[in-house]
Amino acid sequence: ERYLLRGGMNGTMLLQVQNAVKGVFVPREALAGTVQSPQVYLVRNGRAVLSKVNIGVTLGNEIQITGGIRDGEEIVTAGMNSLKDSVTIKVAGTR
Repeated sequence: ERYLLRGGMNGTMLLQVQNAVKGVFVPREALAGTVQSPQVYLVRNGRAVLSKVNIGVTLGNEIQITGGIRDGEEIVTAGMNSLKDSVTIKVAGTR
């Protein structure tokens, strides 16, 4: 009760936050599975390969991937509704 803020009063608050979250973030639309069973399509040898991943925090429309992919792997971020596991794909902007 000693530090109650009442109507008409104002105050200053110092809020300490953790360091920025680091890691791989993908658009929420890149998730092919559910939050309980998250999956993404990885691009491997010209094919879309469905892969289970581990997810961390959500920041706005971005979801952190904490496991299940390796450094340098490409993730499909659009058009997942028309994909099936191991189907041949062409990455936009490539020949």
